[in-house]
Amino acid sequence: MQPSVYRVTYKNNAWKLRSVRYYSAEDVTEAVLDFIYCFKKGRVGERRLTIKKIHVWNRFSGKWDNTTREGVEFIQVLDPDEMITATAHTDGTISMRRV
Repeated sequence: MQPSVYRVTYKNNAWKLRSVRYYSAEDVTEAVLDFIYCFKKGRVGERRLTIKKIHVWNRFSGKWDNTTREGVEFIQVLDPDEMITATAHTDGTISMRRV
């Protein structure tokens, strides 16, 4: 199976503009885990942020398909971690904080 390209859009509460990171992954779970890994290691420089959207590139339609719901569902069952806290909200966003 060929990996897909995922786009994670996030925002620090103090910023006016959103930031975007791209990941090549088999599914949305792997893309979210990659983003969390980068967040834990400080490669995403913010200590607090909110994931606004998660999209996957649909190469057949040439459009980004929304996979945020699946990402939020995955965060809700994610094991607690001593390095970060992640909270899924009803509006479809995910708040993350690095300790």
